[in-house]
Amino acid sequence: MSDARDIVNQYYQAWRGERSFESVPIASDLKFVGSIDQFTNAQDFLAMTRQFVPQVKEIAIRHQLVDGDTVCTVYDFVTSLPVGPIPTAEVIQVVDDQIQDIELIYDARELAKVLS
Repeated sequence: MSDARDIVNQYYQAWRGERSFESVPIASDLKFVGSIDQFTNAQDFLAMTRQFVPQVKEIAIRHQLVDGDTVCTVYDFVTSLPVGPIPTAEVIQVVDDQIQDIELIYDARELAKVLS
């Protein structure tokens, strides 16, 4: 059994472009809830990541809290888009060594303006 923090940090490495998302253990029935998008399967989530990862400059982790299989990460999300660093919190649930649930919390107003 892997450590939930290690699995979640693989996910952040993928966002930084340091590894592929296909190498991250994500459950096929992943549930993702964010400020802009929601997905109920890994396939749709991964399609979104392929579009967005090239715009990611940094995920600067400020804090990471672990409670069993739940990891809460607070970070600054920095992109090439004309918005400043986006303060973000993300709660990720790991089940059977796979990312099962992701809740992404941030103020999406500026990002939504740029993406529309």
